[in-house]
Amino acid sequence: MVSKIDACKYFDSISHDVLLRQQSRLFKDPQLLVYFRNLLDTYSVSPGRGLPIGNLTSQYFANHYLAVADHFLKEQLRLPAMLRYMDDVLMFENSLQELRFAIDCYRRYLSEELQLEIHPPVVNRTKFGVPFLGYVVYGHGLRLNRRSKLRFDSKLEELTSKQKSGAIGEQEYASRVTCLMAFVRKASTEGLRRHIMNNGMYLQGL
Repeated sequence: MVSKIDACKYFDSISHDVLLRQQSRLFKDPQLLVYFRNLLDTYSVSPGRGLPIGNLTSQYFANHYLAVADHFLKEQLRLPAMLRYMDDVLMFENSLQELRFAIDCYRRYLSEELQLEIHPPVVNRTKFGVPFLGYVVYGHGLRLNRRSKLRFDSKLEELTSKQKSGAIGEQEYASRVTCLMAFVRKASTEGLRRHIMNNGMYLQGL
């Protein structure tokens, strides 16, 4: 069994005080901790909470913030397997009952220790595919999830419209569509890519 869990408004919900306590356990230089405090004081969504999305320091802080929860899952709950990218977490257990217990413990830990709440978890059997980072992972390969497919269609249509209207040139069109294709190419999307090529949408700018 597998569950996909993510935090509600993760970057906006990160507590400055909790984060600084974590940093103080890692770094013993008082001046460095002052720099961290001054940096965090430059931005907040609500009093004492929030990291600016896009800052390099925010990426580090946000990834580190949940590291203690990783240790909780592995060392205290003894979860058979888990995977995390930022706040997207996959939890694996041998039975639905064990998985639900782990989810409840994880939810309580995040709330009490990190002041975070989670979205309703997605629970499924691994044989039906594991949703993660825009894909659905199967034992035999990857597929795009529905949201990624819709986003891909929307961006491709937007770029094609801009290219036809002259808003962007053919070189920029080709470059940006190549990036889109690189994302979908990782999944089993041969039929989708062939359809695009046959319609001339991609070749038009190359």
